[in-house]
Amino acid sequence: NPHFLFNTLNSIHVIMRHDVKRAERSLMEFSGLLRYQLYECDGPSTTLEKEVEFLRNYIALERMRHGDELELTFDLPEVIPYQQIAPFVLIVLVENAFKHVSRSTRQRNRITIHLCCGAGRIELIVENTCEPRIDQSGRKGIGLENVRRRLELLYPQRHRLELTEQEQIFTAHLILDP
Repeated sequence: NPHFLFNTLNSIHVIMRHDVKRAERSLMEFSGLLRYQLYECDGPSTTLEKEVEFLRNYIALERMRHGDELELTFDLPEVIPYQQIAPFVLIVLVENAFKHVSRSTRQRNRITIHLCCGAGRIELIVENTCEPRIDQSGRKGIGLENVRRRLELLYPQRHRLELTEQEQIFTAHLILDP
């Protein structure tokens, strides 16, 4: 996403003036994102461990960009089991949360990401506060429809994606079965 890249580089540029060590860490996380995209995802699958590391780097950069205005929780198992997964399946739901998180000054803006794995099953729950929807037609964006289509192609009959919005909390719940 060029917009994300541009914003991340600008954020690192600003941090460099005040905290060189933090800027160095951010550049390494940024480098990790690019390395993964360029060199680790050239096939139809990658390991869950590499995908989770990509998520960690992305979340760290978003945390840097949002600062204290966002309450962020990333909960994952201490040990990531060896498992194959299609690249960039999980990141889309995480990106969506950061893109659509509320920007309210009256309430705490929050994103919670919970990943659990066991017996070959991967479960990801991403919740974010959101602004009240003006369009009441119930339509979801094209990005989430593309996610559904991709899951149907990659994991036919082996996935479940539930998207809900209640009381200004948007939840994406994905289950991938072996």
